[in-house]
Amino acid sequence: MVYLPENYDEADPDSIPLLVHPHGGPTAFDGYEYNYRAQYFVAQGYAVVEPNYRGSSGFGREFRNRNDFAWGEGDLDDVVNAADALADAYPTVDPDRAGIFGGSGGGLMTVNALGRTDRFDAGAAFYGVYDYESFMDDTDDVGWRLMKRELGFPATDVENYRDPSPIRAVEDIDAPLLVLHGEQDVRVPLSQSEQLVEELEKHGKRHEFQTYEDEPHGFLKRENVLDAYSRVADLFAKYLQVDPDDGSSRPHRKQDDE
Repeated sequence: MVYLPENYDEADPDSIPLLVHPHGGPTAFDGYEYNYRAQYFVAQGYAVVEPNYRGSSGFGREFRNRNDFAWGEGDLDDVVNAADALADAYPTVDPDRAGIFGGSGGGLMTVNALGRTDRFDAGAAFYGVYDYESFMDDTDDVGWRLMKRELGFPATDVENYRDPSPIRAVEDIDAPLLVLHGEQDVRVPLSQSEQLVEELEKHGKRHEFQTYEDEPHGFLKRENVLDAYSRVADLFAKYLQVDPDDGSSRPHRKQDDE
């Protein structure tokens, strides 16, 4: 799914920054429906793409099973390629100003994309699974059964749980990362984000951590949704948008500060 700002075809070449929003699940599906997250950012001048990466529902069993026992491989390639495809298809979209954000499975995809590729300039991860091994000890029955189905038994398939975990790639993250989590989340406990933030601090990575004491898995309260997405908007405005004062400056990337 692609969402474009109004009058995108009349804009200057490479003038529109892009965002990739991978869905959760990871077996969910983005279809033809109103999406307030995408529309929020489109209204701010971004082009948004929501890829149904391999492992998504809606395209048959074989496609749905393509990322079994292989999280962070072909599915991550699909997410990265979605950014390239969006910029290739629309000349007004700037391929060099790209952000990524997502929740749950989309959160882990965000951290994987920042740690295992250099495609994105900033990311926001909502209530994601970042250490697959520790997650199996802390999640509820639904989460445990999903991981067993997707990655196998931890005791016999440990290679699917350790190195592929997003937390193992934190050392290689260069882009700023916003981490958000609800403190009442039993599906993906807060401890997942706490472990991630501990690693980010250990390696001196640019990050911000925001929790919401009364939110479960997926934010529900209006004031919290507004606060969370305002923070995400601020992040992308800082690192992806051109200075609105005179239009001459580039985003505040790391190399500009060195």
